[in-house]
Amino acid sequence: MNKILLLTLSWPSNSNSNLYKDLMREFKNQGHEVYVLTTLEKRFGNENSVENDEGIYVHRIACGNITKTGFVEKTISLLKLNRLLIEANKKVFADVMFDLIIVSTPSITFAPVVKILKRKNDAFIYLLLKDMWPQGAVDLGVIKKFGLVWRFFRRCEKSMYKISDKIGCMSKGAVDFLLLNNSKLSSNKVEVCPNSLAKYKSIDSNSSDIYTTYNIPTDKILFIYGGNISLSHGIDFLLDCIRTVKGNKKIHFIIVGSGTHFENVKKIILRDSLFNVTLLDRLSSNDYQKLLSISDFGIALLNPRYKVPQFPSKTIDYLKLSKPVLAITNKNADVGRIISNNGAGFCIDSYDINDFLSIIDKICSDSYNIKIASHNARALFEREYTTKTSYDVIYHSYLRSLDDR
Repeated sequence: MNKILLLTLSWPSNSNSNLYKDLMREFKNQGHEVYVLTTLEKRFGNENSVENDEGIYVHRIACGNITKTGFVEKTISLLKLNRLLIEANKKVFADVMFDLIIVSTPSITFAPVVKILKRKNDAFIYLLLKDMWPQGAVDLGVIKKFGLVWRFFRRCEKSMYKISDKIGCMSKGAVDFLLLNNSKLSSNKVEVCPNSLAKYKSIDSNSSDIYTTYNIPTDKILFIYGGNISLSHGIDFLLDCIRTVKGNKKIHFIIVGSGTHFENVKKIILRDSLFNVTLLDRLSSNDYQKLLSISDFGIALLNPRYKVPQFPSKTIDYLKLSKPVLAITNKNADVGRIISNNGAGFCIDSYDINDFLSIIDKICSDSYNIKIASHNARALFEREYTTKTSYDVIYHSYLRSLDDR
C-alpha cells in the first residue's frame, strides 16, 4: 500500500464529485492510503478544516478567493497560497511520508511547496496538466506575451515542469503543444493522461419531473450546455447558432451555469425572442444530472482564440451518460476530432454557422443518427475515459520510476 497525496485547488464538499474526487476514489479502491491538500476560499470560510471523505483524508487550507473573482485577486491569492500550504505541510503531514504526489492544475505557482514536499518525502511527482498557463491568459488577452507578468508566470511554469517527474496531458494534441513550446522538456517526461470519471452511471431513474420543474419541452431534440457562461468559452457563437435555428420546431437548447456573461445572455434571449432556449442559473448536482439524463446532445464549447489544445471536462460527463457531443471548438484542439472520429458526436472547428446548420440537418433528418452516436459515446467513455484508465497511466509511471532508481 502506498501513501498518495493530491494537491489541488478543487475538491467538492459533501456528496458532490468531480474528476479529481473520482480519481482519488480509484486510488483508494486500489488499496492505497489517500490524502488531499486543498483550499477553502475566503467566501466559504476562514478556518482550516480536516475531514474524512469516504476514507480519504481531506485537509482544507483557508485562503483568499481564487475562483469566480478578478485576475488581480486570484493572482494575489495564488501567490500567498504557497506559504499557507508550506505551513500546513509542516503541521499536518509532519509524520506522514508520501510515495506519490499528484498535482493538479492550475498549479504553476505551486513549485515552492512541491519542491519542499518532494525533498521531504523523496516522492514521485505527477503533474496533471489540465491548463497551460500563462499561454491561456495570453490567448484571451488578459496578459501580454513577453510582458513582466507573463515573464513571472512563465518562470513559474518552467519551474513546475522541471520539478515534476512526469507530466500527464489531456490529449495527444496537448502533449505535442507542450513539447513544441518547451524545447528543454524531454518527450519521455510527458504522456497522455486524460480527464476521467468513475465508470458507474449516476443517472436518476426518476427524472420525468425535471421537464415540469424547468419548463422543458418533451417533444424536442434537446441540446444542453452546462458550465461557465463567459466570453472565454465561446458562448456568443452558440447564441448566434441558436438564433439562426429558432424557426426549427424539432430542437431546443438548454444553457445551465453561471459566469460573467450570464446576465448578458439573459438579455440577448429576451431581446431576440429566443424561445428555443432555456437559460438556467447554477443547479444542484442532482438536478443537473437529471437534465443531462433527458438531453439528447451535450455541447462542448471552446473559444476560437485558444491556441492551447483544451479538452473541456464536461465532455466526459456527456460521454459517461451516453450523450453524443456537439463539439464547437477551434482548429488547435483535438477534442472535436476525437469525438467525430469515434462516431460519438459532431465537430465544428470553423466557427461557421453553415457547418452548424449542416450538422443540425443531419441530426434532425434521422433519429438513428442520435441512437448510434449515443452508443458510441458510452463506448468511447468506457474505452478511454474511466478513472481506471487514468489510474493505470499514473501508477504505472510511478512503478517504472522505481525500476529506474
